[in-house]
Amino acid sequence: MYRSAGRGFLPLVVLATALIASASTAHAQRRVFEWTGRVDHDVELTIRGGAFVTTRIGSDEHVSRGWSGLTALPAETGELSLKVVEGRGDVEVAQQPTPETGYTAVIRIHDRGNGTDTYRLDAYWQPVAAGEVVRMPPYESERERRRDIANRTALLWSGDVDSDVEIIIQPTGISYHTVRGSDPRALQSAFSEMPWPAAQLEINQIEGRGEASVIQQPTAENGFTAKVRVRDPQPGFGHYAFMVMWR
Repeated sequence: MYRSAGRGFLPLVVLATALIASASTAHAQRRVFEWTGRVDHDVELTIRGGAFVTTRIGSDEHVSRGWSGLTALPAETGELSLKVVEGRGDVEVAQQPTPETGYTAVIRIHDRGNGTDTYRLDAYWQPVAAGEVVRMPPYESERERRRDIANRTALLWSGDVDSDVEIIIQPTGISYHTVRGSDPRALQSAFSEMPWPAAQLEINQIEGRGEASVIQQPTAENGFTAKVRVRDPQPGFGHYAFMVMWR
């Protein structure tokens, strides 16, 4: 068990103000897929759940998978959007994940030049409710929005994770349990009070190549102990930053 020193290293509201600008996007969207590869023709990346294949368009030949980070595409209706970090050609979402497609998404890369080129792209998923993408609730001002997020933030956390770690949240502070890999490092956290008997926690992930999720909600039966698990899918340490928010 690797234990922290209880309450945070900086006032919670200071950290919340610094992170809210990034967190507002993360609340509506979360990155589910990132890919880097060499392309000298047109290819498709087909994603379903926690797996994907890379296929040459017009044939069944599988080409080089490239480097990827996939946290799993949710099995629910959503909208996939792309951020192309590098690449000379055109990249588009050719198929959105829907019940009709078996929640399978297809990303198409059309390389327009001669020879190979390096492509780097990130794919973001956001849920759809009643036919519309879920957004943040309306606020009368940006200041009101920031205050609401800060007031509902129980924990701000950042650190480097190697493989798999649990963050244990109790009214007295936080502690850690390394499930696999090395102990987390470069830890920074700020912990605040919350309405423990009624708190239901959710994650607002800001950064990380894997996923942070709440695996245990605080209840009277478990001594109001919540657990967050960070699963890092790649070798070595990955950097993570997220808010644990109550509702």
